[in-house]
Amino acid sequence: MAVHMMHVVSVGTLRSYLHSFPWHLQVLHDGDLARVAGTAHSRPISQLTAAEASTIDVGSWMHERFKTERIPLLSDVLTMYAGALVHLHVELKSQQEGLPAAVAAAVKQEAAWLRSLTLHAPADTTNAFRVPGLTITSFHLPQLLRSLKELPGVRHGWLVQEITLQVLEAATGAGVHGLYPRANASTAEGTSAARDAGLSVRAWGVRDIQLMRHVRACGAQGCTVNWPDEARAALEQEMTSMDGLSS
Repeated sequence: MAVHMMHVVSVGTLRSYLHSFPWHLQVLHDGDLARVAGTAHSRPISQLTAAEASTIDVGSWMHERFKTERIPLLSDVLTMYAGALVHLHVELKSQQEGLPAAVAAAVKQEAAWLRSLTLHAPADTTNAFRVPGLTITSFHLPQLLRSLKELPGVRHGWLVQEITLQVLEAATGAGVHGLYPRANASTAEGTSAARDAGLSVRAWGVRDIQLMRHVRACGAQGCTVNWPDEARAALEQEMTSMDGLSS
């Protein structure tokens, strides 16, 4: 089971969220900066110019030593991790129709990413999140359809609340490669049905060890966490315990 985490490259994965400006792609989780820059910056990110966004301190909320942190551009993230042993998850957050094409153009400008994408077919679910690699995700299926046309050789995963028969049929009909349900709505039946249909499964909203164990027991191949060190340690401990029982 893979544990997908934000900005922790040592484990080989990173998750990104995208909002677009004219000719700029900003990597950001929320629709505004209030949570990371205070209520003075509660305007929607779409209302800020790229120049304005680049001057805002988005790190001090965590610790003073991060006060120089700014919102990164997608191009900077792609360059930083080009050729590294990472699997990059890029989520298309907005519903702007031009966003998938802009993201595709940024990916195509990085030769190292293009080389990594030729190594494995998207339909290969035996190790869906191997490194190096790239997965495009979104809650918005129309955005994924647009992105699939731009980047047909890249894995695409649909973020959903839960895996239902209707969702499964829509996913297979659209040609996406994975279904990513909310952790506390994950079931063994839904996960099994998705994987039997040739889709990878990764859970989101994993807030604690118990939920991580739940989605793992359901058969998910990965999960998204904001506490990677703890998750990694727990998985390694469980794997060690299993090795001990089998010896």
